[in-house]
Amino acid sequence: MTSLLLAGCAPLKVSDPQSLVVAPLHGNNPILRVINEAKPPCLGMVRTFCENLYSPDHRGSLSLPGSGGSLEIRKGNTDNDFSQIYFEYAATQIRFQERLPADFRSLLRRFGYFHKLRTYLARKPRRTMTVEERARVVRLAHDIEALWDSAVSETALKRMEANHPGYSQLQEDLIPWELKRESSRVRSILTSEIARAVWTEHPKWQQVEKEFEAIRQAFLEVVSQSAALPSEVKINWTKRIRDSKLIVPGSDPEVDALACARTEQNAYYYTERNYLTVCAGDFNSEDVRHTLAHELAHSLDISRSITLFESQSALGQSLTDLRRASCSSSAFSCPRWREFKDGFEQSSRALYDFKPVLPRFHKCLQSADTVPFPAGYLERIAREDAQSTISRLAEDNAFLRIISSHLPAPNGKRMSNPMQLNPCEYFLWDSSINVFDGELAALLFFTSEYRCSEEASPVRFKSAMDQALTLLSSLIEARMRAEGEFSSRVRLSADGHAASPNERFADALGALTFAHLLKKERDVTLRRAVFLANNAWLCARPSLRQILPLEAGIQRKYYVESHSEETQRQKEVLSSEIREVLECEKDFEMDECRL
Repeated sequence: MTSLLLAGCAPLKVSDPQSLVVAPLHGNNPILRVINEAKPPCLGMVRTFCENLYSPDHRGSLSLPGSGGSLEIRKGNTDNDFSQIYFEYAATQIRFQERLPADFRSLLRRFGYFHKLRTYLARKPRRTMTVEERARVVRLAHDIEALWDSAVSETALKRMEANHPGYSQLQEDLIPWELKRESSRVRSILTSEIARAVWTEHPKWQQVEKEFEAIRQAFLEVVSQSAALPSEVKINWTKRIRDSKLIVPGSDPEVDALACARTEQNAYYYTERNYLTVCAGDFNSEDVRHTLAHELAHSLDISRSITLFESQSALGQSLTDLRRASCSSSAFSCPRWREFKDGFEQSSRALYDFKPVLPRFHKCLQSADTVPFPAGYLERIAREDAQSTISRLAEDNAFLRIISSHLPAPNGKRMSNPMQLNPCEYFLWDSSINVFDGELAALLFFTSEYRCSEEASPVRFKSAMDQALTLLSSLIEARMRAEGEFSSRVRLSADGHAASPNERFADALGALTFAHLLKKERDVTLRRAVFLANNAWLCARPSLRQILPLEAGIQRKYYVESHSEETQRQKEVLSSEIREVLECEKDFEMDECRL
């Protein structure tokens, strides 16, 4: 059991000191019986595991044998009715409180937050509480959440006051837009600092970091040893795998990952940033090596390939140069802007040249059949998308702010406008925003045209907005044509013209890599245990979908989901490579896409 003692603090007590210890399975347990069979049924093994994981005997928590110690799955509750994931998160706040930002930590202590949190974690089980005791616990829970949020808000406010004296005295509806943006930035940075403080030194996160490097190495071995991959693909994929990074959940202030840093059971790969993370709810509830393999595989998928192709294209370079010229103090060149417009159609059409590697493999992996784009369809959809973007910006007065030299100040006077003719100032962050981002592109186009127009205002203003709409529509259309039937855009998928293979691609390559890693374990029964401990996420909790499976299948056709349906995904994860390494018998029918 992980120690929850703090230097200078009383021990954290709960109703049962073993509440986070998961008891190992008994020898006659169905899970142990099936993984010890000579040739168990593959899908049957997974379903036996899932049925027992959420059975009344285990309720989401069990321990499987592993070569380096037990493999614990903690998707259940503590003895006093906390989810084990939340309990670990809350206990970690107490354990690593000294690592929290000093100004934030001092407020929490002044509010008595940690004492109240200890009291809350030591509550009695619900079944032993009176109604009044239960009501007090509910009040305490709300109080704890409010104190945390208050400390975040007060810390952000004081940091803003230190940087902008008088900020705290401003009336809410009179705070300048620029200071509101800065306040959001300060709060995001604080949230990132908190996430790093809570998880960076946590033993389970440190284990994730070690496992990531092992998975990366296994991926490199799989790529180098593959006879199916052309040499140029091997070189490209090797570089992309090496360039990918792992970050602590919630540690990037430019990404809203608050839930991920707390208790969310998920993992993400961020295409434009080329990093991945595993959420706290995931690495605190099961082994995540298979998850890491899946997310790392996304660095090789079509979305990442398109992002790299766009950034390296002539249009990508031109947009980067345009942003640099528009958002810096250097003189803007109108002749260069006219050159950009003159060459825009040709450079945007060059995006059509994108060709995915292994197109047959990706076609096989598509989650649905597609029909070709009708004549005029992409042009219309692109125009609608561009109009929606321009509408959002106009409603926010973004275009007015760009052209105005001054802004109204709270004291009734006017203040200098830092955003004047600087489209990058519209964003909280401008360093890593993709130049193909719709809002950024629209503001770049508008500002450039407005700078260089010789017409008188307001005609000049309208002409600049019209030009922004025209260019943005063409840009979006070019990007959609590059994506084609493999696009992950919801609209194209909903209309039946595209189906992204990305999630099934990541499943396929992730399974290939995970199988390679499992081979390193000599004992096949331990391989099976490791496989199951990594795939508890395949097991659905008791739900309406299990009571009405046929109707649930029909219902699912009415919304777009990038992942395969649950039972289908159980089969897909059991790829031929996984089945071979687990030495299990295929007991299901499914067409398999082979690399």
